[in-house]
Amino acid sequence: MVGSKLTIVTFFRKKNMKTNLFKYLAIGCVAVLLFNACRKDSYSGEQATGKGKSYIRVVEAPQRNLFFDAFTDIKTVSLFTLRKDAASSAELQKAQTITFKDLGQAYLDAEFGEGAYVNMPLNDLYTLGNDNIKKTSTGFTINFPAGSDVQNFTVKINGAKVIAPKYAIALAITDASGLTSKAQDTIVATVGIKNQYDASYTATGKFVRVGLDERAINQTKVLGTVDANTVSSTVADLGDATPLYLKINADNSVTVIWPAATQAALPGPFTQEGVNKYDPATKTFTLHYQYRGGARTTEEVLVRK
Repeated sequence: MVGSKLTIVTFFRKKNMKTNLFKYLAIGCVAVLLFNACRKDSYSGEQATGKGKSYIRVVEAPQRNLFFDAFTDIKTVSLFTLRKDAASSAELQKAQTITFKDLGQAYLDAEFGEGAYVNMPLNDLYTLGNDNIKKTSTGFTINFPAGSDVQNFTVKINGAKVIAPKYAIALAITDASGLTSKAQDTIVATVGIKNQYDASYTATGKFVRVGLDERAINQTKVLGTVDANTVSSTVADLGDATPLYLKINADNSVTVIWPAATQAALPGPFTQEGVNKYDPATKTFTLHYQYRGGARTTEEVLVRK
C-alpha cells in the first residue's frame, strides 16, 4: 500500500533461537557476496579519452569590448584568444592554421548602426603583434605550431593615429583546418579610445536671453569623445537634448560646432563670437557662442575636475 510501512516480525521459539540466528547470519553473508560479485560486472567498455573531436573556439565570442584612456604611444592589446581543445596528445602535436574572414565595415554597420564603429585599419591604426598571425587578402590566418593550444590575436595600436572614438573588427572562421568549430567561431572586438579632453568639467558662466532674462550656469558637464580632437558638450544649461561639439585646433583655439540634432531643436543663425580657446596647462575651456542670431548668448568656462 502506498504510504504505509511494511513491518516484518520474526518469532523464534526459545529452544530454536540460537539455531535460527546462525541461519539468518549465513543468508546475509551470501547476499553480500552476491552483491559484490554483481558490482564487479559493471561497464567495462572503451573509454572516450583520445577518441572525441578536437575543437577550435574563440574564447571571448561573440563580442569583446575594450576601453582605454587617451594615449599617444604604442599600446599592445590582445583583442581575443583562440583556443584549440585537442582530443589527445597526438592531436595537440599537429600544426594547424585557422583562417578568418574579415567581415568588414558593412557587417559592423548592419549589426550596430551605420557609423557606430570604424573598421580597424591595419598598418594605419595598428600592426600585428603575434608572429603566428598573417594578413591575407580576405582576412587573417592564425597558426598553431605543434604543441600549442592557445594563440592571442595581439595588435599594437598607435595612439597618435587615433581619429575615431570607437573602432571594431569582426572576424569569422572560414577554415578550421580539420578542427570542429561550434558556436564560438565569430568574434567582434571593439576598441573605445578616449581623447585627452574626455572628462568631467565644472561649468560656470551665464546664459542671456536678450529681452527676456539672464541665467547663471553652475553645473557639471561631461565632455565625451567625438574624435581625436573633438568632444561633445551641451548648449548653455539646456541639457543633453541640445549637444554642442568643441573642436580643439592645433593652436588651442576652439571651434564651436552645432550638430544637426541641436540645429533642429534651436533656431539659427548659429555663431561664435569672442574668445573660444582651450588652455592645456589648466585644462580649461573658455567659450562664447550664440544662437537665434545673437538673441541667445552663452559665456562659459569649463574647468576639468
